Amino acid sequence: MTRAALLGVTALCLGCNGGGGKTQPPEEPPPWIFPGEDVDPDRWPEGVKVEMGMPSIDGPLGEDTVRGVLRPQVEDLEKCYAARLAWHCKIAGYMRIEIGVSQKGRISDLRVLSDTTRDTRLGDCVTKVVRKAEFGEQGAASKITASYTFEPPAKVKCE
Repeated sequence: MTRAALLGVTALCLGCNGGGGKTQPPEEPPPWIFPGEDVDPDRWPEGVKVEMGMPSIDGPLGEDTVRGVLRPQVEDLEKCYAARLAWHCKIAGYMRIEIGVSQKGRISDLRVLSDTTRDTRLGDCVTKVVRKAEFGEQGAASKITASYTFEPPAKVKCE
């Protein structure tokens, strides 16, 4: 490549992203967007509910703190579930996950312990949503076991 061509590429790059020369990382799609299985959210079933059970906690985190952090995520988990139901209408069951929380309050480890939905994409979506949780700094690490029940609404179209 000639020097002039190289400079032209650099100029194009500088002109495309505000002149800083640094490219911005692409924005990650929400976890309920499944490549190759895109379904218009208008076609997602209505009335999808995900119920969170009582978490068990080993460590200094209190139950109120854990529920306060995980409860708001249920709305995003319902989006995960609705997107999957639009693709596979017979998904139902429960999922139990183990969440390791560092003393700094960040997720250090997360794994699915059991999953009766048998839908790996739903499991991936759940772990992506839960991984964003932050619990606040604690004196020591904690381990949380949380369970979620996925039950489809009465009127889910199976096409």
